[in-house]
Amino acid sequence: INKDLVNPSSFNQHRYLMNNKFKILYSGNIGDKQDWVTFIEIVRYIENNNNNIEFVVVGDGAKRDYLEFQTQDLKNIKIFNPVPLNELSDLLCSADCHILIQKNNIIDTVMPSKLLGMMASGRPSIVMGNIKSEVANIIRESHGGYYIKHGDIEEFISRIEYLAGNKTMCDKLGKNARKYILENFSADLILERFREKILNII
Repeated sequence: INKDLVNPSSFNQHRYLMNNKFKILYSGNIGDKQDWVTFIEIVRYIENNNNNIEFVVVGDGAKRDYLEFQTQDLKNIKIFNPVPLNELSDLLCSADCHILIQKNNIIDTVMPSKLLGMMASGRPSIVMGNIKSEVANIIRESHGGYYIKHGDIEEFISRIEYLAGNKTMCDKLGKNARKYILENFSADLILERFREKILNII
């Protein structure tokens, strides 16, 4: 990832995330890889128990109509259309926390591009999915958030509520996440490693 494409040191608060609540963002495809049933259950619980937390979903996809229909009675979730690339940094860096809830049968073997942006934003991530996935390894190695075993909704909610009340921990995890991405997935670093390999071959 280009370190300047998503940069928490120079962003403007995005219009989708303007209020003073603890803002949890999902940005990306609203499709079948994500467990929207579990997501809705979490959103509904938070609405009934904590009015200082808001969920923002930005994206489009096969499950968007379903998501809008199932959450039409909830006040703590907003759903918006995707943003242009020049607004991506503002969007991702305006969140207080990112979430990703994948189905248990999804086992990524490579780093999903979605996670690159989430972690590069300097914000913590709470991810649920299969504990054997590459995403699980990355979250653990980076100390940039929490990886929750699929189905453990109580633990997921507990982590949300903990971060919502602990800005110091949010900042710490977010800095860890960005540091990990820049040290392992930055475009400059990858190009330099590629250049070294070419020189060694020559």
